[in-house]
Amino acid sequence: MDDELLRRLRTEQARALLDDADPHYAVMLACDLLVAGVNGDAVVALAAESARTLPAHDANRRLAAVTALAAHLEDGLGGRADNDLRTRLAALARTILSRLTAGNPA
Repeated sequence: MDDELLRRLRTEQARALLDDADPHYAVMLACDLLVAGVNGDAVVALAAESARTLPAHDANRRLAAVTALAAHLEDGLGGRADNDLRTRLAALARTILSRLTAGNPA
C-alpha cells in the first residue's frame, strides 16, 4: 500500500473512531483500496455504497471493517497477500460484515 493511501486510511480510521467519518471519503477510500489490490468483502461492500446517501453512522461501521482488513494486509505482508492469507482475510471480512449487518437489515 502506498504512503498516500495509507495516510488516507489512517485519517479515515481516526475519524471513524470519533464517529465522524465522512461517507464520501470513506466510499472513495474503499474504491481506491480496491484499485490498490486490497480486495475483501468489506472493501467491496463499502465501495458499492452511494457516497451521497450512505449515513455517517453506517460509514463509521463499514469503515471499521475495512480498516481492520487493510491494517492486517499492511502489517502482515506490506499489501501483498499470498493466496492463503487472502482466503483468510476474505473470511474475516465476511464475518465482520455479517456481524455488522445482522442487527441492521438493509
